[in-house]
Amino acid sequence: MKILSANCSLNSVEWGQWAIVDSVIKKNLPKDMPGIDYNSGYEGLFAVVPNYFGMTKMYRNPINSFVTYEFTDEQWTMFVLRWA
Repeated sequence: MKILSANCSLNSVEWGQWAIVDSVIKKNLPKDMPGIDYNSGYEGLFAVVPNYFGMTKMYRNPINSFVTYEFTDEQWTMFVLRWA
């Protein structure tokens, strides 16, 4: 399981990977996709993004409130090949 959270150090590999995922989502998620609520910020995307981009979960960590993306190793490979 690959867990990428926004609370990683800015110079870490994990931060770079988190930033790639975040950027891809912001640039490629259709604005007219059913179920998306942009007025709720990230929370409005949690139910839609994982299925569209092929990840396990997207959520706000309840302990530290940072947005987190979860991928299986296979999902991460497919994400990188398709979107990065």
